[in-house]
Amino acid sequence: MHALIGEKDLKTQLENCKRQLQKVYNRLEFNQHLNNKKALFINMRNYYTYCCENEDVSDTLPLTFHIKTGQGDPEFVKFNRYYEAEQLKCSKNKNRKNIWIIKPGENSNRGNGIKVESELGRIRGLLQSYCSGNGARTMILQKYIDNPLLYQRRKFDFRCFSLVTCHNGVMKAYFYRDGYLRTSSKEYNHQNLNLHNKYVHLVNDAVQKYSEDYGKYEPGNKLSYQLFQSYLTETYPDKHINVERDIIMQIKKIVTDTIRATFHVLDPKKRVNSFELFGYDFMFDDEFKPFLIEVNSNPSLESSCNLLTKLFSVMLDNTFRVAVDPLFPPSEGFSMKKGATGIEVCPENRFDLIFDERVDGPGLLAKFDTIGVKEMEEVAGINELSGSGDEAEEEGDVDGEADGDNALIEADMEDEADDEKA
Repeated sequence: MHALIGEKDLKTQLENCKRQLQKVYNRLEFNQHLNNKKALFINMRNYYTYCCENEDVSDTLPLTFHIKTGQGDPEFVKFNRYYEAEQLKCSKNKNRKNIWIIKPGENSNRGNGIKVESELGRIRGLLQSYCSGNGARTMILQKYIDNPLLYQRRKFDFRCFSLVTCHNGVMKAYFYRDGYLRTSSKEYNHQNLNLHNKYVHLVNDAVQKYSEDYGKYEPGNKLSYQLFQSYLTETYPDKHINVERDIIMQIKKIVTDTIRATFHVLDPKKRVNSFELFGYDFMFDDEFKPFLIEVNSNPSLESSCNLLTKLFSVMLDNTFRVAVDPLFPPSEGFSMKKGATGIEVCPENRFDLIFDERVDGPGLLAKFDTIGVKEMEEVAGINELSGSGDEAEEEGDVDGEADGDNALIEADMEDEADDEKA
């Protein structure tokens, strides 16, 4: 009898030791494949070229040219030809605009380094300052969406979220059902674009918060899906636009594509359990076509209004339930719904599974094996890049190391119990 009890106690002690050594990293190795603008374009281009039929990267990202070596780069030669052809079309149609977004291919976030230009001479001048000539620093040229969908005559974008987890060597990804709109402070005038007024064209919080009209129209320049639905119903009654059906489902499809395009290069060694929350920014044109603008690591979770306070609280609870709780199961008898207080804290998980490596991975890997040598070299080179930077850390919202090193969560039974009581 005593021997049996001792064996049971020993098993319990060993299990506790195992749990104390369990670690989870809240960062995926090589996350720059998603959050670096150059890398995102390369990976999405390869995915649509080799893994999809009748789909092109220009259907998801604005028309993009990736310039590596300067004016002699073949991509810039192609851009030059396109620009001249577009100028001819603009001369015949005064409502058509030949405007371009210029972005650094590396280390760009929250509007840093982004320019809006229409003159070819100015674009060439920026090319000289952005490109190093040896490919180490490159430039992204994207066609400006000059027919954007507007909210009360102002530009906006959608901020949405995905969660990627890697548990015991298996990668999964989830799409969060809720998000919000980020609005600009100044009206958009198609006839007088005023390209150098960033409060008209860039909706990033890091830009808009310095506008004298910040918060004048919406608290914190943020808008809920519900209020946007009311606006669409009133403004476009004949279109019968439903935000969930006609907008969010398009966004969800593109977010899924980004994961399918990068799962094989994200955290490839799978040495530890890890997860990461990503923030996605989308714009729509006036025909309700979505364009992915960028993906952010460590998205800002600053609660600048009541809408975000509620959204972030529930989303973070859901994130830890999906990414951390399975690795640190609660003690016997613990209720996931009521927690330690007896109060139902989060009745519904708002994350939808959009990718499971065990189901979706094998077929995609077979297609990625057919990628050409040149494309493979480009993908391999991405591992040497840094990401676009952490959105929250650049804003100063989160204490942490700005160099982007993996942050570590270590949990044991005692820590978990403390968290449950908090």
